Amino acid sequence: MTTSFNVYNLLQRVRHEAPVVHHLTNWVTIYDCAQIVKTLGASPVMAHAPEEVAEMVQIASALVLNIGTLTVELVEAMKIAAASANRKGIPVILDVCGAGATSLRDRKVRELLDQCQINIIKGNASEIARVSGAMIRTRGVDATEVAADLAILAQTLAD
Repeated sequence: MTTSFNVYNLLQRVRHEAPVVHHLTNWVTIYDCAQIVKTLGASPVMAHAPEEVAEMVQIASALVLNIGTLTVELVEAMKIAAASANRKGIPVILDVCGAGATSLRDRKVRELLDQCQINIIKGNASEIARVSGAMIRTRGVDATEVAADLAILAQTLAD
């Protein structure tokens, strides 16, 4: 049995409900992220301060985490926000931007995956391969060649 997916109806639902999407995202794309969310009819909020992220999550319908402009302090705020989102039962999306480029990124992604319930992991082929455990190095945010079955790597990560 196949499920019909109507993008128009989904977009209409987003516009009707106008959900708040809380982002702890990278400074390079923060404006673009806000504009995309607004264009779709939702309401973005970009709160990064550890002192307010848990409270901000309480008015959100989803939480987006992006490690593109990684700092240790930002990851700590992400953990607080994700714990709050997990308690609330809203989806948490993690963009593993640049995973595999440095050991700090690898460690911090692993901490987030180990300590938080992540519903969706976003990344290019080499970032996903690295996070799934493959010994792949990435070049910043540019994908590098992955000589493995990407579907198997994605399934490994999902498991």
